[in-house]
Amino acid sequence: MANRVVIYSSSDGNFEQWNRFGEYSSFHEFRFDLFPYAGEEFFAASNSTLQGDPSSGITFVSGGIDGAYCFSAVWSEHGIDGLPTFSSFKLPIPLAKGATSGAFSFANKEEHSLDITLRHSYQHLIAVGGDYQKPNSSSGTAAWSKDGGSHWRAAKNPPRGYRSAVTYDEKTKTWITVGPNGTDISTDDGRDWQSLKPTFIDAPDADRNWNALSLPFVVGPKGRIGKLRTDAVKP
Repeated sequence: MANRVVIYSSSDGNFEQWNRFGEYSSFHEFRFDLFPYAGEEFFAASNSTLQGDPSSGITFVSGGIDGAYCFSAVWSEHGIDGLPTFSSFKLPIPLAKGATSGAFSFANKEEHSLDITLRHSYQHLIAVGGDYQKPNSSSGTAAWSKDGGSHWRAAKNPPRGYRSAVTYDEKTKTWITVGPNGTDISTDDGRDWQSLKPTFIDAPDADRNWNALSLPFVVGPKGRIGKLRTDAVKP
């Protein structure tokens, strides 16, 4: 299976039965014909590099020596001759390049689709990453897209280090990203990021050494778990 993206899904509720999909085309499933380059990587540290399902489409991000990319296969209700079809694309994300670099996580803000023919809600996306072997480098650590991943722009003021997870807090209209050397937030949809520092009531390292987000919780190495205070990010 060289140079193929292999995708499996489970629908039994217990995640005990997994089936490969994307190998054929029909009105209910699609053939996934986007291919990785030699050395392209899919990082799993955050458990947030892929979103979607076989019935509506999938989007995921990558990294590697030739840079980060956004893969997307999306269900269109009105394709050729008015029949439903899938459209797909693979486009570059302006993040760090290298064997240990790229996109490690992406998140979407639910919005009304700009294209009414697309049955998916990924419009404003943010991808984060960098080089996990250079955790203090802020080069190529965040990018944003306002059209579902079709075009990407690098953050003007990026997070101050490698970031492994990102999510959107609807209540406060704030994006949050975490990594080994800190936590950053953005209130302008990923264009600018600023550090979220611990207060006197927090542990001194409350902002550091996190891998993955599922608000209000955050997790890190060796079973470390944290919870975002309700007043830490104000609307």
